[in-house]
Amino acid sequence: MMQKLIKKLKRAGVRFDPGMTAFQLDRAEAFFGFRFPRELREFLMLAVPVGDDFFDYRDCSEENRKRFVDFQDRMEASFRFDLENCRDLLLEFVGEKLGFMEDGPGFDDAVMACWRASPKLVPFYAHRCFFDGLDDMPIVSFWQPVDTILYGSDLKRYLEAEFLGVEDLTDIPERMKKTGIWSALIF
Repeated sequence: MMQKLIKKLKRAGVRFDPGMTAFQLDRAEAFFGFRFPRELREFLMLAVPVGDDFFDYRDCSEENRKRFVDFQDRMEASFRFDLENCRDLLLEFVGEKLGFMEDGPGFDDAVMACWRASPKLVPFYAHRCFFDGLDDMPIVSFWQPVDTILYGSDLKRYLEAEFLGVEDLTDIPERMKKTGIWSALIF
């Protein structure tokens, strides 16, 4: 099934390098400190999409590690930005789930603690991310917390939506329950 999708993606202009080996994928996970979801790992063993907006997991240089860490740091900064500038939306999205019906002392700390305890978002393409270590999950488009949306109900559907214009966001809310703050922000 993924082979057919890769062919369609190539026809749509997505460039690919040969797939990664299990050793290369294990090395990337250890180097960057996350776990590829099973379906992404299988996909990357077949072919690796390349281009400026794709994160290069073959590149285990300090410069690329810095790029990865900078992405995580920007995410933390965006949560702090939203706490300062979009507080009402953040309170609406996650307040009740964190035990805050109204803005009050401790809300900032609760949001940041919930974010830290939630699965990490790992960059894949531009600001599209997968969940660290969670299999068969949606792909998330993260620009800032109050602008986090789903961009495909799984890897296959994400690739079809992003590059082929086919959207299908089905059967998602139940799977999102294990994503911590991301579920609250999106649903």
